[in-house]
Amino acid sequence: AKTSGSGSRVSVVALRNMSARLMETMQLTDPMTIDFFGDISKKKCAWNDVCKSLLAVGHPRVSLTPMERLFVTLEAEDSSHIAKVWFYIVMTVTIANVSVFIRPKLLLDALDVIHISDTDAWSLYFKDACMTVFTLDYLLKM
Repeated sequence: AKTSGSGSRVSVVALRNMSARLMETMQLTDPMTIDFFGDISKKKCAWNDVCKSLLAVGHPRVSLTPMERLFVTLEAEDSSHIAKVWFYIVMTVTIANVSVFIRPKLLLDALDVIHISDTDAWSLYFKDACMTVFTLDYLLKM
């Protein structure tokens, strides 16, 4: 039997895809619950690597790269305390921005309540702050 150019090694991406399918089959909804192929940090691995990893770690999981960890933090608010804080920041800014979009006088009333006279400048600061949060959230998820 012929082997592919990569020999008997399998991409970690393929292992993660298999892990996702097993999670769906076992009806595990939380991606942080379990990964089925040990603590593997190589881009390509052989079956022996998987077996050694499972034996050494004692429970199966796949290491996430820093970018993958950042994506999970920004995408799944239950993944960490930082993720939950970021979720509440984005949600608060979204609600504030939509509220001001629907009722523009709301921001002016709020600025008047806290005795700020330069409402034009503060309105611009508010819009810039909202756009900064939305842009940062978008760029970090890319």
